Amino acid sequence: MKNILLICTVFLCLGRGMSIAQESKSHGAEASLGITRGTNKLHDWQASPMQYFTNSNGLKGDYRRITPRNLWYFGFEAGMGEMIAPALGKRQFRFEEGGEPFYLVPTLYQGMLFAQYLRKVSTHSKNTSYLGLKISDSFFYADGLAMNIWTMNLLEFSSNYTFIRKFGERHQIEGNISIPLVASVARMPFSNVVSQPDKSQSRAFLEGAEWEFLGKYVHPEIGIAYQYALSKRNSIRFTYRYQWLSYDQPRSIKMSDHQIGLAYVYKFQFSK
Repeated sequence: MKNILLICTVFLCLGRGMSIAQESKSHGAEASLGITRGTNKLHDWQASPMQYFTNSNGLKGDYRRITPRNLWYFGFEAGMGEMIAPALGKRQFRFEEGGEPFYLVPTLYQGMLFAQYLRKVSTHSKNTSYLGLKISDSFFYADGLAMNIWTMNLLEFSSNYTFIRKFGERHQIEGNISIPLVASVARMPFSNVVSQPDKSQSRAFLEGAEWEFLGKYVHPEIGIAYQYALSKRNSIRFTYRYQWLSYDQPRSIKMSDHQIGLAYVYKFQFSK
């Protein structure tokens, strides 16, 4: 009887150990989709001497491929919100005297596509550091700013440093910083006219882009994320990001952005 109890105890311990090991197996990929809330501050002397503020709502998603030495990211962002110049407020206009008034409130549409490769450079206990490169394309469009359209496209090649710290099996904190090394910047000319007889407006606009390097073009980004594992495959992620843009050609533009987000994360491709 004692031997039977001993054997049962051993099997129970082994079964428990195997289940824990199975739960802690690393996954090889994860995908996320979430909502964002951001505040954008824009001061573009090329378009207007006024500062504009935007509170935007949006979507954000990414796919992450994980190997023992590398991380691959692919993702997108999209958002929109009303642009308000506090010095002007919501301006009221009429097409004719005595006519129905309307308010000019520009709407800012913004989006980004990005791809990123990171290589592990150090591992210590539960801390892991990565270095890599990021390619991103950001597009901004506003209707009605300064009684005209406003648009900008930023194609950037950036260096990136990422730090990941795990606390047990459920908690993870990730911080990152990226700095563009080379960027292609497309902005509207002072005339706000980009049409050419033999080209579409979008092609003429993008062909007018200028290539700039670190020093003349400054656009750092800092982010931090906390991820909590609900189960083996499901997690939630809270994020915060801050970025700041400064560029002087052909006229000065400064832009800053704060963004918070909440996303659902699904893990898959677990190792055997």
